[in-house]
Amino acid sequence: MRKGIWLFFGGLLGLVLAACLARPEITPLPPSPMLPAVPTLEATPVPPTETPAPAADSSTCIACHTSEETLRALAVEPEEVEHLSEGEG
Repeated sequence: MRKGIWLFFGGLLGLVLAACLARPEITPLPPSPMLPAVPTLEATPVPPTETPAPAADSSTCIACHTSEETLRALAVEPEEVEHLSEGEG
């Protein structure tokens, strides 16, 4: 019985010592020459506009939404989507 207890404590001590060992430092691999380089997007500055856009007020909204010609020109009817596979397979 005592031999089993000593084996248990010895194994437990071994696990504790193994957990306390210094872990190796993990360094990332260098880029592979076989893979293409990942392109980076460079920010291109946008030149400022000379004239600011006019601010919309409530009169332009009312004029647009009450104009029948404008509403007809901008109206879009939704297209019906056909389902290719319907019914029993």
